[in-house]
Amino acid sequence: QAAEIAKLDTDHQRLAADLRALERRLKALRAVEPIQASGEAKEARERARRQAVTSLALEARLLCSAARLLERAHGQKAGFKPPAELAQADKELSDLDAALAKEPAATPIDHATRARASCLTALTKVRQAAKSVGGSSDAMLAKFSKAGHGSARRDERGVVVTLPRPFDGDALAAASKKSLAAIAGFAKSHPAFPLLIVIHQHKPARPKDAALWQARALAVSGTLAATLGKAKVKKPVLAGVAQPLVDPNSHYAAQNERIEIIFVAPTSGP
Repeated sequence: QAAEIAKLDTDHQRLAADLRALERRLKALRAVEPIQASGEAKEARERARRQAVTSLALEARLLCSAARLLERAHGQKAGFKPPAELAQADKELSDLDAALAKEPAATPIDHATRARASCLTALTKVRQAAKSVGGSSDAMLAKFSKAGHGSARRDERGVVVTLPRPFDGDALAAASKKSLAAIAGFAKSHPAFPLLIVIHQHKPARPKDAALWQARALAVSGTLAATLGKAKVKKPVLAGVAQPLVDPNSHYAAQNERIEIIFVAPTSGP
């Protein structure tokens, strides 16, 4: 009887703890305000929303691309199963592209926000499904900070190395070519980090500039492929001016022109 009483007492404590947790969760859910759809906006705010949507759409695309790179990297691993969130994120992104193609009267800011959130969720789920170990983003960031090849920072995708004003005509500037060769060496010694390449323009491209930017993209990927091999280097993303550092119409627009080499982190931790 004493043993039975002790067991019942333990069960009671466990159930009481579960009940307290459920009550806290219920209290939090009751306090949450429902998400309200963005209403109509005046012309100035609508222009700001259009710029925000352009930036969010690029961020969503890059997050989904990072998730796909990790999925391909882990595709042959025993027990790895691509999460359902990956297909859902791709659908959100496709729906956003379709909405933007229709030139809607109201900028789809809510749709863009959902697409970005879905792609970030997909990236997180791929990392969890892969059960990756190692691949420290902090260690990678520290190495780049000491090496001095461009400026390095961390974000949700991994470690981002930025090379400012990297081009000389349709070719790479000498300093940028040297930095990219060094970056390729880092990538070769850290195969757990897939590479994602983004090229930002200084101002909106004209149709006649398309060949120039394609040549620049080939110059970047070719320099990296010389060390890593073509199979390891994906086609660069031409981001246009979706994420400008300064006003593309100002005298300082040249500051927008840059290359970002993203080392996609295999894990969500540091």
